[in-house]
Amino acid sequence: MADFISTIYGSDFRLGFDTRVRTNVQSLLGCSLIATALASGLATPLSAEPLEATAGLAVASDPSFGQREGLGFGGAYQTWLELSGGQGITDYALRVSLAEADADARVSLDGSHVSLGGGPWSVSLGAKERNWSFSPNTSLIWSQNARPVPALSFERASEPSDNSWFGDWSGELVFGSLNSVNHNSNVQMFGARLVVTPLPGLDVEFVRTAQWGGRGRPGGLDAFWDMFIGNSNQGSDGTDPANQLGGFGLSYQVPETIAPLRVYLQGVGEDEAGGLPSCYMYLAGAEWSGAVASVPTSVVVEGLNTVIDYTGGGYCGPNTAYGGQYGGYTNYGQAMGAAVDTAGQSIGIDVLHDFGGYAIGWGVNQVFINDTNNSGHRLSSVRVEGQTGYLTYERAIGRGRVEARLSYQGFDLDTAGLTKGVRGAVNYEFTF
Repeated sequence: MADFISTIYGSDFRLGFDTRVRTNVQSLLGCSLIATALASGLATPLSAEPLEATAGLAVASDPSFGQREGLGFGGAYQTWLELSGGQGITDYALRVSLAEADADARVSLDGSHVSLGGGPWSVSLGAKERNWSFSPNTSLIWSQNARPVPALSFERASEPSDNSWFGDWSGELVFGSLNSVNHNSNVQMFGARLVVTPLPGLDVEFVRTAQWGGRGRPGGLDAFWDMFIGNSNQGSDGTDPANQLGGFGLSYQVPETIAPLRVYLQGVGEDEAGGLPSCYMYLAGAEWSGAVASVPTSVVVEGLNTVIDYTGGGYCGPNTAYGGQYGGYTNYGQAMGAAVDTAGQSIGIDVLHDFGGYAIGWGVNQVFINDTNNSGHRLSSVRVEGQTGYLTYERAIGRGRVEARLSYQGFDLDTAGLTKGVRGAVNYEFTF
């Protein structure tokens, strides 16, 4: 356990890689996957899952803060077609989307992937959505605020361990490629997550991510290995050869005999001290499930803070979160962590009432953005605070599902181009 955690965190949070070598390695991995799939297909009885096709259209009257986590898409509209199914030990999903991006319509394959697995283990290639947190809303280290990262991943579903203390455990290793055209090309993404269940109701996660490689960065397999084991340091020219984050999370489900309540937290560090994360940002929440006036209801109360304090040695500081040597911890210009980005805070409540044939949800949030008045902030050039709120109506219609959402944003975000006001959105998808 200690060795695995040490490998995830490393002794320092920096690394690099060479583009030419990376391309060769990816080609070899691709060939290996194809060969493995063919061999497994010959050796395994083929039990095909039925092909399922889903199409959808989503429109919003005006883009809003935190829209991608709340609605599943950015911009003013998105239409998509997804084909999914499987055969033998292979699962796949092909999702083609047309959405607004930078005032133009762009086609993407976000959400597409192919997976090959046997037992609890699987290997996947594609742009899968991830939320590395016990929160149902967001994550400090890898959320759905930014578009998904095209990546090769190795996953283990939750299964018992031979070690009785370890309990059930699951994990994921991710090797991906980021879009950072405004700052540096060929930037790569590495991520590792381990979740263990040492006691009934208690889940513990250890997470680590890294931006690495890119133009002008240390290259070669040696650099990659140094990153992986944590044997890397700040460059002689005073720049970091990589940008890494690491942290932990806890989730505890209170016994049903006491209360239908789950509490959770996450702490993610932007620096390293003594081989462990330091310079923390935090997230904490509680989730209650029960009945209100005989209506099944769930309530989530959650708060987070990305304003990082200075350490005793004077390191880090309020604007440290999601920064670094790559022009920011971002994909397509959006923070891969919390939607408030660096130097932000939020606290709010989300409620969902399930009436059987339909569901009604609502929520309110108090938000602080750019708490330090940093003119270079990605969302706003000045400090802003205010409320956000939403009301949703969702129901099944035949083989489809419709969701209508009315939301309110109580502040302007000048850098992001998001204005104060009320907006509406409708999302409809159906299976055929």
